[in-house]
Amino acid sequence: MARYLMTKQELLILKLRKALRSYNMQKMKFLLQFANTPWLRLQPEVLQAESYLMAHMADERTRCGGSEDAPEDPPPLVSDLMSVMSEMDAQSSGAHTPRMQPPLSPNQQGATTRENTFHQKLTNFLRQLYKERGLYPYASLSCLRTKAQYLKKIFFFKSYHKHHRLIHQSKPIPHSVTRLADSSHDVKQRAKLMFRNVLFFCGEQYHPYPLTLGHEVLNEAVQEPQLRPEIICQLLKQLNKPKKSESVLRCWKLIYMCFYAFEPPTEVKKCLLSTAALHVDHKIDLTDIKCRNRLGTMSTVQSIATLILLLEFRRAGGTHMPTMNEVEAISDADILPESMEPIVFQMFKKKGSDARPPQPGGPPPKYGYQI
Repeated sequence: MARYLMTKQELLILKLRKALRSYNMQKMKFLLQFANTPWLRLQPEVLQAESYLMAHMADERTRCGGSEDAPEDPPPLVSDLMSVMSEMDAQSSGAHTPRMQPPLSPNQQGATTRENTFHQKLTNFLRQLYKERGLYPYASLSCLRTKAQYLKKIFFFKSYHKHHRLIHQSKPIPHSVTRLADSSHDVKQRAKLMFRNVLFFCGEQYHPYPLTLGHEVLNEAVQEPQLRPEIICQLLKQLNKPKKSESVLRCWKLIYMCFYAFEPPTEVKKCLLSTAALHVDHKIDLTDIKCRNRLGTMSTVQSIATLILLLEFRRAGGTHMPTMNEVEAISDADILPESMEPIVFQMFKKKGSDARPPQPGGPPPKYGYQI
């Protein structure tokens, strides 16, 4: 059997994990000196070690007060990935001499403070979701049917449905994916019909009008609250070990439209966000119109997953049923309509959508979100 050779970066993470378990601060400080690559800076062990050391230093300063025995401030451990990337960009582009700026008025200072607070909240929100990537898998949902409940009264293709209970399948489902115990027989039948429409919309089976069926799925979920976790779970099931890349992209588009139309229950939403965090774009600068346009072209899974996280940051209450034209624009034209954009997009447009990118050799951008 071939042995797996661990890289130096993976070995560093393993040693840092052991140091965290034993609370060995000296070893943490020594190992963090070598965590100087972007991949290592994205690992949760590095973030935990830095935050633990910063908290310990703050406690020591608090206990010692302002006395002479207080320890000197060590070299700061940068815990914000945005600062790390900005420093790397500044070093690669060369030193930059800042220009003298006129003093700001009190109103401008208050607006700048509010803007910095908003950017910090957005950065922390995206980083927290990235830390939780993959922590809530689809199979761990408590609302799913058990194996016995899912295979109940099945006489044909039982082995096929048993194998594909939690993964992608191209045939209709025998029962609803979630437990609809308090629902009527009509709701359970509509749940099975929704999955057939999902197969037609994603291209698993042929239908002359797949967009109409996708719009019908959204309408069913908006009209019947009991079917909202059902449709999200059906789409997450189709994303588990898929076979066609075109089907995956269509499935993600339908997930975004469902997430825009209504807010699923808490458990299902956590599973959806942790799944989307696995494919999120790590370099987001919403002040740049090119970045917003790149996210608005819903041609990749990465852009759609990033839009889902941005949509969760600021949500509007209630339900919002997409029109047929909006479904057609997202599905066929790969264009995000302005009416379905996240609220964060609209806030940046109000502040000024003509934000220019930095000039070559100039300072790094003021706000860049590194997850």
